[in-house]
Amino acid sequence: MIRIAFISDVHFGFHYGSPTGEDSFRQAGEAFDLAVSRGADLIVIPGDLFDSRVPRQEVWAEALRVLQKPLLATPSRAKFAGFHGRETKVNPIAFRGIPVVAVHGTHERRGGGAINPLHILHEAGYLIHLHCNTALFDVGGERIAVHGFSGVPEHYAAQVVKQWNPQPLPGMRNIVFFHQNVKGYLYAGEDEEAYVNLSDFAPGFDLIVDGHIHSPLWEPSKRFLIVGSTVMTQQNKSEASSKKGIWLAELGDGEPKMEFAKLETQRPFFLKELTFEGAEPKEVLARARKELEQVMAQKHSMKPFVRLKLSGSLKQGVDGGASLTDEAITSGFDAFINVARDFDENSFRYRIAALREKQQAKLTPEERGLRIVDELLSQNGYKGIPPEEIIEPLSEGDADAVVRKVLERVQKNVT
Repeated sequence: MIRIAFISDVHFGFHYGSPTGEDSFRQAGEAFDLAVSRGADLIVIPGDLFDSRVPRQEVWAEALRVLQKPLLATPSRAKFAGFHGRETKVNPIAFRGIPVVAVHGTHERRGGGAINPLHILHEAGYLIHLHCNTALFDVGGERIAVHGFSGVPEHYAAQVVKQWNPQPLPGMRNIVFFHQNVKGYLYAGEDEEAYVNLSDFAPGFDLIVDGHIHSPLWEPSKRFLIVGSTVMTQQNKSEASSKKGIWLAELGDGEPKMEFAKLETQRPFFLKELTFEGAEPKEVLARARKELEQVMAQKHSMKPFVRLKLSGSLKQGVDGGASLTDEAITSGFDAFINVARDFDENSFRYRIAALREKQQAKLTPEERGLRIVDELLSQNGYKGIPPEEIIEPLSEGDADAVVRKVLERVQKNVT
């Protein structure tokens, strides 16, 4: 029996410097402690270990303290047996304690051949970083193949899977893991056909594992696991209804045995949706504050998040702006409170803009920039530098790097 702990979307550094900036480190620390205490032979991370492609020094310091936990643990039964595919140099430090295998996600991905935080951790021996590659391990006389590919722009994802075409290796347990949207499991929009489909993977894998989606899900019939995140990054219904934690899988003869281990250090989050019809502002204020009173009447281990969504309509001709301020609604409550208003008095144009903003919010800043650059270049028939090599330096304020790349390509074409 092989025991694997899956920890995903840790987002080290999320909201760093804010009153909740320690949440990502505290909850990740508990996640790794769980993996160690529950006897994991191997830890697998399907992306977004960091919240930024270039984490600040303070974030690095806190993250490394957490990532030491597997290295300092009692050595597991898992012994690294090399790669099936591209040979990659691995720091021997990575074989101490419990081995960690990871892919980078959308928040860490960098274009143009630039290294990202996972590359650095690989070189330092904190983990084994995979991209379209397979790491092999011997675990107590059994063998396991861990197939992983790191995050790519969504409209390239299905193409990457097709080109890589991972295959289960005979005589071994096989898991494949990645960090992408999956068709049918997250709103896809116009790029739906480009998203990864579970049918893109060959049959025979013991587990198909995805990060990126923050709500945990296990579908036994498909042997498909969405790990979920260890920290809340979006105040929505999904976050309010799901718990944070890690997954423990036991692979042996027969079906995988799956267990979700909940984090006890998760900050409480409450989503309260109130709808009104022709209401006076004082009625809205009273109901909103009553909801907050009910939340605060409960016992909380730490200061909670509360998101109030106020919708419907106010009494005709009434402007609630003066009396329905954030201060009027939230004063006196010791919580992190966000108030969202969506009354019918808002114009149709505003509603359309809000819907567009919500749809765009599903993309990372890099993906939005890449899409814009890709469209502009296509309109002009450009076939030079790949768009991802342009957006990377532009996003970091290095326009000179783009100019140099263009000049190099022009010079190469001339000569």
